[in-house]
Amino acid sequence: MTILKDVNMTYYTATSRISFGWLGIVFSERGLAQLCFPQRTQDAARRALESEKRRLDTLNFDAHPTEARPYWDALNGYFEGRVKDFSLPLDLEGATNFEMAVWETAQRIPYGETRSYGWIAEAMRRAGSARAVGGALGRNPLPIIIPCHRVVRADGSLGGFSAGLEWKRRLLDLERKFNRREHV
Repeated sequence: MTILKDVNMTYYTATSRISFGWLGIVFSERGLAQLCFPQRTQDAARRALESEKRRLDTLNFDAHPTEARPYWDALNGYFEGRVKDFSLPLDLEGATNFEMAVWETAQRIPYGETRSYGWIAEAMRRAGSARAVGGALGRNPLPIIIPCHRVVRADGSLGGFSAGLEWKRRLLDLERKFNRREHV
């Protein structure tokens, strides 16, 4: 897959209050491009988006919150346990073929379950590339949507996470909680 940079694409930013705090997103007409984890204030969410726009920094950003509704509905649904799989359009402009393969494989990990970095490498038929898998997951611009929090070390310990281990723990606990409710 070849991904070309479209310098004419406009990216929009939006923030919204959810149960866990202020969430920030970046999206284009192609789909959701980036999100930042919930912050305590709206200003903090905006600052987090600014600091995270590394792969989109040459593009034009304008506020356009009305078109963000499908993204807010899906993300709120996730945090409330109603959405377990996302079918949102994604804009992964600038991703490498390897990153795309890692992220697509991570999306196959079932809600509430975990797999190892090595499992992803094996599933991609790239045995021995667990460290590179971890690097690609660290560059994931859409954590939660591309569930890199479900990827752990081979020994079951948490490993790393771009938003910090506390968020990884919270997301895994949230998914386990809603999975238990579903199976009772």
